Amino acid sequence: MRKIGLFLTGWVALGFVLLLSSCPPGSGVTVTDPDLYPSSMFAPCYYNTDVPENQYWEESHSFVAGEEIRLAYNYCNLGMDPGNRNFSIKFYFSIDKVITGSDTLLTNEYYTYPLDPGLNGGYMTPQSSPGHSDMVIPSVAPGNYYIGYILDSENYLTELDEDNNTTPPEMVCQITVKDTTANSGGGAVKIVNSWGTSPSSTWENIHDGHYWVTYSTLKALKMPVYYYHNDTTAEYKPTVIVVFRVTHTVRNACLIKIGLGDPANPVMVKEFQARSGSTIISGAHPFPNNNMALDISEFAQSINSYNLFLSVTTASGAAAGTINLYEVRYYNGITGASITTITGGTGAFAGNDRTTNFTAATTDVLTVGQMAEILPTLRAAPGQVSFIEEFPDPYELQEDMEIIGVYEPGKNYNQIAYGQFGTGFIPPTLDEWKEMRKLRAVQADTSRATGLDQKIDHSVTQYFPPIGHQGDENSCTCFAVGYYTHTFMTAKEFNWDLSTTTYGGTYPGAPQSNTDKIMSPDFIYHQINGGVDKGSNSGIAFSLLTRMGCASWAEMPYDQDDHTSWPSEAAFIEATEYRGRNINRYFDYLHNGYFIIRDDSDINLLKQLLLDGYVVVTAIQATGVDSLFEYLDDNDVADESSMPVPDFNHAQTIVGFKDRDSWHKDAPDD
Repeated sequence: MRKIGLFLTGWVALGFVLLLSSCPPGSGVTVTDPDLYPSSMFAPCYYNTDVPENQYWEESHSFVAGEEIRLAYNYCNLGMDPGNRNFSIKFYFSIDKVITGSDTLLTNEYYTYPLDPGLNGGYMTPQSSPGHSDMVIPSVAPGNYYIGYILDSENYLTELDEDNNTTPPEMVCQITVKDTTANSGGGAVKIVNSWGTSPSSTWENIHDGHYWVTYSTLKALKMPVYYYHNDTTAEYKPTVIVVFRVTHTVRNACLIKIGLGDPANPVMVKEFQARSGSTIISGAHPFPNNNMALDISEFAQSINSYNLFLSVTTASGAAAGTINLYEVRYYNGITGASITTITGGTGAFAGNDRTTNFTAATTDVLTVGQMAEILPTLRAAPGQVSFIEEFPDPYELQEDMEIIGVYEPGKNYNQIAYGQFGTGFIPPTLDEWKEMRKLRAVQADTSRATGLDQKIDHSVTQYFPPIGHQGDENSCTCFAVGYYTHTFMTAKEFNWDLSTTTYGGTYPGAPQSNTDKIMSPDFIYHQINGGVDKGSNSGIAFSLLTRMGCASWAEMPYDQDDHTSWPSEAAFIEATEYRGRNINRYFDYLHNGYFIIRDDSDINLLKQLLLDGYVVVTAIQATGVDSLFEYLDDNDVADESSMPVPDFNHAQTIVGFKDRDSWHKDAPDD
């Protein structure tokens, strides 16, 4: 059983807590009375007891009602007098950020003087070991809550200021109580495949490209769920784009970075190519004979204060190359109109493990008015979904890796199913696993109502493209991530109507209309497959969408026989308009996350994501006797709770669910 504790944000300790903070300005004033003041924010943690030899405090922001907790906290005495009386601290559980005595009391702790001036603190007894406490999270409905405290809650001390003892709204701890409601009424999720709808297909019984998997089967398979950060609250318009051309015969031997300020100590920096850990996965092929582009609108706030550099670092033994073009293009973030273009330095760059920097003099180029025009429009708005994510503890991470797998160099993840369909799902590398965050809860203005009959199906909305067909190319991940997920999210953002899209043409078929509104799987796949047709990784695919964006099918048509060609200049430029959420932490790969369906709380988390407007990616085993498709009944329903945990090799897209009275196994599509 895990135990929850409240600790300073980001602080982890083994068996004890070291409380570090500082008093607010003004703490050095000389007064004759004590003055208590909350001096630091705190964040929830739990004590991991799963592995006795590896116990430690682990930060967490979600848990279940009724769970045992421990509390840690600290505060300042702004006065010089240590006080001469005991005092109490009451911790409260609240539905909002304003903590009052009418909120739910968690505990009332008493402390003895002297209370030395400066930093002080305490935490629940017993202080010598983690142990149990006598407090629990209240039995409340799933949702978002806050924890705060009131110092000297019973007014035992005479203080300089009696009105500053309550945790202020900006310092309360926000937490989520998970939904563990049992799905006793049953239900299933709807999944779409990327193998077309031809009657000659043998993987399904009803040739519509989708099937259903019951909740019990999801749990039996321990199916993974992958998602990325995006929102559809406002149309995105890039404001600063770097355009450049590179001549070099091996594109994965040249790491290209764009940054502000001193290249040795940049203010901001962003990489161009996709990486797996420290390995560039561009493929051992030449750069395209056309310009390339990267949206750096994240730099807009500071680009007028620093020069922009383009750096190329070559691998050991790599040949020299040339930067033929280097431009910085500015656009109005509201109208999209061009403002100006700055030309940067060009020329040769060194080979053999050398870094060469090229400068564009962007300092003080724009006027005050032009700077206001390039500041990106905030995409966050009331109602936007927030993801509560954490790095799993080592024991949990090991379990997750055993279920999903860890990439093995040289292993063929590229398999042919039913004699005609490619797979191509690649699990994360060990380095990627260490960077991945796990979804614990979803916070939105409205939470899923538990205990009700609910359903949703995004695939029947105007925003969802028709069933696709990856043909012989092993691009299932990029179909699931790009063609389905990113097309759906982008169409919602721009309010496109894809309901009249026609699909056909030569094998494997292609959308014949709305091609400028459907995202190209090959734009993603060709940049992240290492230059060979051996599949790809969903996390890296999602990262590319967030870092770079995606071009439409019209600008980069899908070609099952081409696995290596990079996008045209027009495709690179168009991709800048269709990015995932450009979050602040664009330096790393935390634009996406995962979780694994183990129990009803995970089922409920998946349903909340779907109800909040997302479609998500999963993976199945699609080959051999344990193929999930072998378990489909005549209605294309997989309802088997004793299936073995598979060897995941084929990416899929979860588009909806039905439960309780909405779910009918014998008529799933009614």
